[in-house]
Amino acid sequence: MSRCRLGTAVLKVQIGPFFRMYNPFIQSLRAGSNPAALAKFVNHMSAKRAAPLGMRPWAFSPQELTSMMEASHLHYRPFSLPKKTGGERKIHAPEPALKMVQWSLAPFFRTMFTPAICSFGFERGRGIVENARVHVGQDWVLNADIQDFFPSISRPRLKGLFQSDWGPHVSPYMADSLARLVTHQGRLPQGAPSSPVLTNLVAANLDIRLEGLARHFGCRYSRYVDDLTFSAAGPGALREVLPRLLRIVASEGFDLNPKKTRVQPVSMRQGVTGLVLTSQKSGAEPGVSVPREFRRQTRAMLHAWRAHGLDRAAEQVGQSSEEFALSTQGRIAHICHVRCSPEADRMKAELRQLWPSV
Repeated sequence: MSRCRLGTAVLKVQIGPFFRMYNPFIQSLRAGSNPAALAKFVNHMSAKRAAPLGMRPWAFSPQELTSMMEASHLHYRPFSLPKKTGGERKIHAPEPALKMVQWSLAPFFRTMFTPAICSFGFERGRGIVENARVHVGQDWVLNADIQDFFPSISRPRLKGLFQSDWGPHVSPYMADSLARLVTHQGRLPQGAPSSPVLTNLVAANLDIRLEGLARHFGCRYSRYVDDLTFSAAGPGALREVLPRLLRIVASEGFDLNPKKTRVQPVSMRQGVTGLVLTSQKSGAEPGVSVPREFRRQTRAMLHAWRAHGLDRAAEQVGQSSEEFALSTQGRIAHICHVRCSPEADRMKAELRQLWPSV
């Protein structure tokens, strides 16, 4: 275990597993200074990733990797997806060859840090439900959102992390090359398979500092991707946290979205990453549940299916029959995953009647 000081926090990094897994190719990282050394390392990582899956590894020439770095605009397909809160989310999906390079490199990036216990995004077995459960039983909740999380992570920032003392001492050429392979127009793209783990790598120090801030004022803290949540027994602690939160986030190279920063008392509906906290003070069993509107819409979908048939119900919302059926199934599965209840059981039973093959 190695430690390094970044800002005001100490970041713990697991160096041992990296050396055990990739020792034969450490020298190509430390001393690599040309495309041939880069290709040697990338191809090794491709073989390591493909072997357990029984896949044939991709082999990349130095010329191919150079093209991916120097003409990245030719290797991405941009498109937009609608956000639930309005507006559009810009996605830059890498073409197959670059996507395979990024997918092969992701395990290497994962060995460079130990995720904080307060980090729930892009970690196996730690999703929105586990993130929300951290705050069950608290009377006051502070929500904040990092603005433009992915694109705020720049190529120079990643290069600096790859070269830092707590890593495997990657050479300047290799650090710059790896940063180029995982960025688009100098920024971390949303849609690349290497981006999720890199966001957690970059935010690792932020998590440590914010967890310490929360602990100092007797609060709880969690992060799910770009959603930051603090909770406390009373409003006083959160009033102390908020100005310090702004300073820490800014010092770590991020900004908060002022439109999404809010404090919610127990008398209001307290939302955390799209879910709702319930408490005894609101007359419910303490826990996490799906918002009432989501459950109502799901019941309406089941009713339309039963009353009008699958094809007509799907046509009314502009979906194919298969899309409508899978969407209904997915919504019910989500409700059941978040919280088992008699209502959820009834939905499952009705779906089995309407769709016996499910």
